[in-house]
Amino acid sequence: MDLEALIVEAGIDPKVFVTTPRWCGSIRYTAGQLRELGLQVGFEPLEEEHPHPANPYHGEVWGDFNKEQQKQLRARAAWYVTMDGVFILEQMAKAE
Repeated sequence: MDLEALIVEAGIDPKVFVTTPRWCGSIRYTAGQLRELGLQVGFEPLEEEHPHPANPYHGEVWGDFNKEQQKQLRARAAWYVTMDGVFILEQMAKAE
């Protein structure tokens, strides 16, 4: 997970940052959504670890991730950078 506010503060386009050649799409959660589920959210920068570059904007989500939390995470997932032809199943079910 990357922290959008830190990326913007650094003058970087966050949608470009999260779609490096390795990652072609991303979903978004707010810290508030995650905390409402009883999860903890925090800053967890990553040091360079070959072949992965350092990521000073990385955050982490901690918790048990029980079945109900997993269900709610799926239900609250929202595209940040979409991927053509890929759908979030719970959102498709809501639209039907």
